[in-house]
Amino acid sequence: MEFSLWKKLKKRLRKGRKPLWTLGGGLVLLVPLLAAPQASFASFQVKQPASAPSLIEVLQNQNEELEVLLKKEYVCGEESSRLGRMNARSVIELLEKHTAWTAHLNGQAQVVMVEQIQDLSEACKENAFMSLDKDGNLSLYDGPPVKEKVMRTFFQLDMSYMESSLPKVQVQALADGIKINDLDEYNSMLSAYSEFAVREPASKGAMKRSY
Repeated sequence: MEFSLWKKLKKRLRKGRKPLWTLGGGLVLLVPLLAAPQASFASFQVKQPASAPSLIEVLQNQNEELEVLLKKEYVCGEESSRLGRMNARSVIELLEKHTAWTAHLNGQAQVVMVEQIQDLSEACKENAFMSLDKDGNLSLYDGPPVKEKVMRTFFQLDMSYMESSLPKVQVQALADGIKINDLDEYNSMLSAYSEFAVREPASKGAMKRSY
């Protein structure tokens, strides 16, 4: 059964109201909120195009409780948890308390709050490796590179330049995969190997890796 919130929104659209933003089939209705701790519903000011009602405007007309989720997005990895069902005022108070968070309504009529965290998730600390993909790109893997689970690709390496500059054992270690245990190691690897990044669209020295 659909939430009454969605019925209200559809009714508004049928009456010729201005269109809502959509993304990936879901309704996106929120940008980061900045408000004084004691502000009332009417005092919230959200900068956005006039055609897009804010989440606050939608919640003002919402009487039913909504499911609230918290999504933590790390430099590497993400985690999601359920915060429970909340009324509109409780949702706003939570965002007042965490002004760096953003939130949106997804296609399941759930409020998804997003927290950006400058760290690696626990899963990444346990399983992340940096190595080369088959095109010679420095890449982040979920597990050893032989499993071919690339999570992120950074930049292509000039293999000729790198092999002439580094000991063979160090080049081979990267090809085999280097375990990443924390954010410092993650940043150090990117910094160290950025020196060997290809500066042009193509490089004759880019290594082709076979699987």
